Amino acid sequence: MPAAEPEPLLDAAAVAALRAPAARGSRWWVLVAALAVLLLALPAVLYVVADGKHSLGGDRLGHLLGRTEQVTARVDAVQHVGYCGRPSESREQFRIELSWTAGPPPGHGGYLVCKSAPGVGENISAWVDADGYVQLESPTEVRLAVAGIGLALALVTIGTGAGILIPPARRRRRLGSAADAPLLPPVPVLAGENRSRQLGFPFRPASPAEGVAPPMWAVPVLHAAPGEAPVPTSLRKLRGRWYFRAGPMLASGRQLGVLERAGERCWVECRALRR
Repeated sequence: MPAAEPEPLLDAAAVAALRAPAARGSRWWVLVAALAVLLLALPAVLYVVADGKHSLGGDRLGHLLGRTEQVTARVDAVQHVGYCGRPSESREQFRIELSWTAGPPPGHGGYLVCKSAPGVGENISAWVDADGYVQLESPTEVRLAVAGIGLALALVTIGTGAGILIPPARRRRRLGSAADAPLLPPVPVLAGENRSRQLGFPFRPASPAEGVAPPMWAVPVLHAAPGEAPVPTSLRKLRGRWYFRAGPMLASGRQLGVLERAGERCWVECRALRR
């Protein structure tokens, strides 16, 4: 009798399950991109709508857009108005009254400062609008600050999204590329408990196959409950007795395979554990 054809690593249902996450993955990337754009703009929005650290009011959007004018202002008065945070000598809050003779137009205004106040008669550089509201930071400083914070938030979001989305996609791609690879005969194994924060779980050969292979660490890629279609998974708890059918080795030294028991199947990517 001719030898039976070896069973392939993936059946038709598993192949279909691997193709489905590609569309869902693209939607997740759109969500990550949208969130990154929102966070990129968030510091500028907060700057515009929030009360300034020093300013008593004014058009902060206009200041951000460069619609204020730099002037050299004279300190006319320094008034203690309270405390910044808890009352203490080092966190006193002062209101500084200024006047200037050139600007849009010449006038007077004020700002708030904590801890250290200029003396009466000193000249300071400030940015003022047509209504006399004072901003201490230049438009360029504000733009650099909000752009830097927004860019940092966006990069963290993209990096986090990439760290979450790319590794599972790569594991699915590696599994899909080996769909027709033959499976070896089943070997009884025992899956243990994952007591770490790593993705996956350990398993080792069970009696009567003890010692025929080293203990392995498995990262689930697909899981099919009895009578149900396979779905992408990141299960961490698949304890108990299974039968492992080894598939092809990858260039990285990891191995693909499938764990089976009572109609349940879990396709995994494995690596040998050091004894």
